[in-house]
Amino acid sequence: MFDSEGIPCRHILFVLKGRGFSEIPSHYIVNRWTKLATSRPVFDCDGNVLEACSKFESERTLVSKAWAQLFKCMHMAGTNKEKLLLIYNEGCSIEQKMSKMKSDVVSRPLDEVEALIGVNVPEKIEVLPPKPSHTKGSGKRIKGGKEKAMEHAQRSLRQCQTCKKYATHDSRNCPTKSSS
Repeated sequence: MFDSEGIPCRHILFVLKGRGFSEIPSHYIVNRWTKLATSRPVFDCDGNVLEACSKFESERTLVSKAWAQLFKCMHMAGTNKEKLLLIYNEGCSIEQKMSKMKSDVVSRPLDEVEALIGVNVPEKIEVLPPKPSHTKGSGKRIKGGKEKAMEHAQRSLRQCQTCKKYATHDSRNCPTKSSS
């Protein structure tokens, strides 16, 4: 499985565990299964590029690296006044250099979405409401015992021809009728 898919099989993991490894050695970790897979191109056995990193992915990786570098510098500075002043002054210097640079493209959030999905967002979107559907079934529900008793009590009384009493039954379902 490691040769075909690049994923260590359970046998390799069992042997590594038996030998006392707490982590998988780096030569068993294939780049395509890591977080950084999109930052580097993926090649097949012959050296042909299978998946190249897109412009959007490389820009996003660069943004991530820039933030990581900034946070690393801030962590190194801690509360040291001299180091914080150095970071502040360099930040101001970078800001001045960037304001002098001409920006050809103004980035919009919509541009990032379009780059991510690979198509342009249409100007007008028409979404119609769905057609009403008819539910299946006969529409009858199961009545509870209390509801049945209330209906039975509301029935009009009639005279049974078999027992000659006024009741809710008739001669066909009279309780005194013989079941022969």
